[in-house]
Amino acid sequence: MQGFGAYKLSLVTPYTEKLLDAFMARNSDDPGFTFFVGKRAEDLARDPNLAIWLCLYYGEPQAYGHIELYAKPEKAHVCRFGVCVDRDYRGSGLGTQMVAHLLAQARERSKTKVNASVYADNAPMLRIYIEKYGLHEEGRFVDEERLNGASRDVVSVARFL
Repeated sequence: MQGFGAYKLSLVTPYTEKLLDAFMARNSDDPGFTFFVGKRAEDLARDPNLAIWLCLYYGEPQAYGHIELYAKPEKAHVCRFGVCVDRDYRGSGLGTQMVAHLLAQARERSKTKVNASVYADNAPMLRIYIEKYGLHEEGRFVDEERLNGASRDVVSVARFL
């Protein structure tokens, strides 16, 4: 199990999906990360196209990260990733560390391009992606989603490895 400081990274498997379930329950209403909407931990843990890590602090999940592999052969060189940090741990550096881990995992899987989507109003995550890790904006989807009647733009960011 890898980690940073007192935090340990744990790859989610069907045997550890209860930790993912606990994290999802605490963060399922997070308007900044809607990947969990309509999904079950059991299904995510068993999805062959997802590799999921939880950042654990004394056994409790504080941050989540995933790499999504594309099933289409013509996209075998690309992966998509996502990060969510528990509200109580935002600003602690966990998001930054998780992105670093996901980029390293993408390289280990011989991916040459990574991409992610982030809400345009999520300035902290955009800073991490763009300023710290050199991803660049590939596109902006205006009025892509609606949350409680409010329009939200989505920014697609990417980087070649």
